[in-house]
Amino acid sequence: MVVTSIKDLTSTVLLEAISCGLPVICLKNCGLSHVIDDSCGIKILAKTPKQIENDIAANIHKLYNNEDLHHKMATGALKRAEEFSWDKKIVELNSIYTESIIKYYETRYPI
Repeated sequence: MVVTSIKDLTSTVLLEAISCGLPVICLKNCGLSHVIDDSCGIKILAKTPKQIENDIAANIHKLYNNEDLHHKMATGALKRAEEFSWDKKIVELNSIYTESIIKYYETRYPI
């Protein structure tokens, strides 16, 4: 999967791609850089349009020609997708809410 967006904060297409085990090539900017890590994709630093074009092409060839790397990143994509699952988000949100409530009551009703 190649994502060339420059201003996309965090595209859901990234989550869809990694949940299908697709390695991702994207630009190293905005929310894309948060979702994709070395285990599941390749991030390209955006300097010039020509450099971006060359780096994308080189990395497509790299993944195409290196089956071991492609397999490693496909496996990494599936594992990375788990970190963005709804179950994981629910646990994190519950933790934030619980901590906030505890802090509120501790400051309001000190023991």
